[in-house]
Amino acid sequence: MNETHADRDKLKTIGTVYALNDAHRKGLIRLIDNRRVHFDFSVITSDSRVPKLKDEVDVEAVNSATGLIALKLTVREPEKFAQDSIETKTTEPDKYVETPNETTDGTEFVDLDNNQEISAPGEDAQKLYEQAAVARTEGRFPDARYLFEKSIEAGGGYRVITAYFKMLTEGNGRDLQKARELMKQAIIESPNTPDYYLMYGHMERRTKNLVDAEQILREGLRYFPTHTLTRNGLAQVLSEIGTVQSLKEAGQIFDSLDSAQKLNKGDRTYMRFRALTANPRAGRVYSFLDKIPGFSPAVPGRKELPMGVSDLVVDIKDPALEASFGISGSYLIRCFSSNPKRSEIVDLSKYLRSLKSDATIGLINGRDALLNSSLAFVAIPKAPAVRDYLMSVLSENNEAILPLDDQLMRSGLDSKDSLQELFSQYLGVRDLYDSTLPVSGRRLFGRERLLVGLTDQVNKGEFIGLFGLRKMGKTSLMYQLRDEKLRDEAVAYVDIQASPGLAIGSFLPVLWEIERDLLERLAPKYPNVREILRLGRFSRYSDAALSGVSPALLFSENIRELLDAIIAKKLPGVNRLVIILDELERCLPLAGQPAMNGYLEFFGLLRGLAQTDRYKGALSSVVVAANASISEKAYWDGRENPVFSLYKTFFLPPLSKPDTSQMIQSLGKGMSVYWEHGAINEIYAECGGHPFLTRVFCSLISKKHLQRPLQVTQKMVQLETHIFIQEKSDKFEQITELLHAHFPEEEAFLEKLAIGTPPDNVSNESIRHLIGYQLITRQGSDYEIAIKSLHSWLRQRAGV
Repeated sequence: MNETHADRDKLKTIGTVYALNDAHRKGLIRLIDNRRVHFDFSVITSDSRVPKLKDEVDVEAVNSATGLIALKLTVREPEKFAQDSIETKTTEPDKYVETPNETTDGTEFVDLDNNQEISAPGEDAQKLYEQAAVARTEGRFPDARYLFEKSIEAGGGYRVITAYFKMLTEGNGRDLQKARELMKQAIIESPNTPDYYLMYGHMERRTKNLVDAEQILREGLRYFPTHTLTRNGLAQVLSEIGTVQSLKEAGQIFDSLDSAQKLNKGDRTYMRFRALTANPRAGRVYSFLDKIPGFSPAVPGRKELPMGVSDLVVDIKDPALEASFGISGSYLIRCFSSNPKRSEIVDLSKYLRSLKSDATIGLINGRDALLNSSLAFVAIPKAPAVRDYLMSVLSENNEAILPLDDQLMRSGLDSKDSLQELFSQYLGVRDLYDSTLPVSGRRLFGRERLLVGLTDQVNKGEFIGLFGLRKMGKTSLMYQLRDEKLRDEAVAYVDIQASPGLAIGSFLPVLWEIERDLLERLAPKYPNVREILRLGRFSRYSDAALSGVSPALLFSENIRELLDAIIAKKLPGVNRLVIILDELERCLPLAGQPAMNGYLEFFGLLRGLAQTDRYKGALSSVVVAANASISEKAYWDGRENPVFSLYKTFFLPPLSKPDTSQMIQSLGKGMSVYWEHGAINEIYAECGGHPFLTRVFCSLISKKHLQRPLQVTQKMVQLETHIFIQEKSDKFEQITELLHAHFPEEEAFLEKLAIGTPPDNVSNESIRHLIGYQLITRQGSDYEIAIKSLHSWLRQRAGV
């Protein structure tokens, strides 16, 4: 038999009964795609019982002008359909999907009671309602408004009123004042309809008219004191009001609903309430920020924090704040019940510094927030009590911690004005350019391409030597390589300059440090490495030295065993061992310093392992130094250099002009300091893209001009150039220390080039070093110093 057009229009599916009106013998079904189906008890099949709320049903429906209408309905009995595929299940009955009958705050659908009218409107009202629906769909909102009101006048009733209210509270048809008038009149004419109070109250709640929302919902409870969703709505409003009394009453209502098993504990509003009541100050902060356009506070998921401390997260999207202070994204707010100790502020600062560039925090609404580590807030009773602590953080670090105290939150100023003043007071005084410590994450500029190249080399099992001038950012680059690009690998990082091996002139403590670092990084995820890294289990090298076991022998055995475990996939996700040694020249016999005993044996072991077929690709090493001698010298102290030409040479170049510009402007924005294009060009010409010199120069200018916001001009830079070279002479000494200590021929050539008398007999190796460090550039057959301010400083030092 051929299928008819009518048959094709029929919908056969599964749904859940979520509203019933026994008096009118009608009800509503929610389908798996969240559409609604109206049904009359007359369509219940003869072999089915009358459905109850939350019953799962087979339904056959057809579209009509007023929506889906059921033609046939059968209750699905659990024992009969137990073997059905899980894919046929409907969505959870309490899942929020917005319909005219639902609240827009995440609560479940309002169950119809005997007092609620759901019958279809009369014929005239129905036609007007259908025309209004079409006009609304087509975006003809004035026409839709007129037709809705005519339908209501013709007796349209509940269905028309709720559809009209929905149009008035959302989208382009939004008119809240008209929505208020509609609901007030609906309540006067039909005070026994709980939905009206609920919808009206939640509209006022969403628009932050919390006092009105509370009054409306309380009025609804006068008529329906046990109505579950109205009680829940009032509790939500009270929790957002956030006073001690309102939070207490909200808690009583939630507890009462919980006792009656009518509380959805997974509802985000309830979870937020529980989080905020643990710390009343967090509740006040939440309400304060929630009133500010562009600020969206949220509550993180569970996190272990001390008693009296809780966290919030605020997402800030405000063009003015981004333009003035670079404020944009998600920020942590740590809320204290009393003023925090200095140690608690320091701990928060350390936490911000530890965050990776993709650090996220889970929120109770189910989404993840990507935290901006440059800034956090503390909610406290009194800001003056901790101002010195916060200023100390500002002066010592790139992070900023700002106070939200009780006085600010109840000040007579507009909330946004209060925050603007707070940002100016704290962020305007900091100097983000003035940083002498290695940086990482968002504070590392212009190295992404090099990082990708280094990562590729490591992933191929290559040995890499990264060389460059002092203060060029080599260590910062290694932090980023270790913590971001190689975070899933077995990476050991040792700074030889800080090693106890320097004190005893031996490389053996470095072996212990390598294992110790590996153990601390790997053991939390792979506890079995404790059995492998036996040398690393000693908490101090002196304990290992006194144990009677040879550290060199232990290290040799343990590294082989670790590589075997990696190859055998006993550390899932780890593909290779990477050993990074920073400040390598400290262990080499350079510039008259003695070598650390055992360094050649260590590098011999690495070369031997790298050349073993079994370990090919599973071992890589990176050395970082100012001097490239580790790869260039065939012999050390008359002994063969085992890694001669093994480490591929990479010279760390200065920043490009675009990267320099990005660094200057990004850091400046966080201080409300802005740079004209000509000013940036002048800085780049003077500093040649050297990141440290660039920051020092920018810091000098920002300190000389304290007004905020500050617009830096090219003229201002030119006026400070001579002062920069004179006052920051020690910075140039730091940078050229490498040449003075290790490359005297290169230093002499550079100085003679500065005064205009370059020698003719300089070696090709010296030229290669200077070009590699990008201290000079070739112009035909001549050479020029690449950094203009260095050229001036060398002339000044030479007495010219």
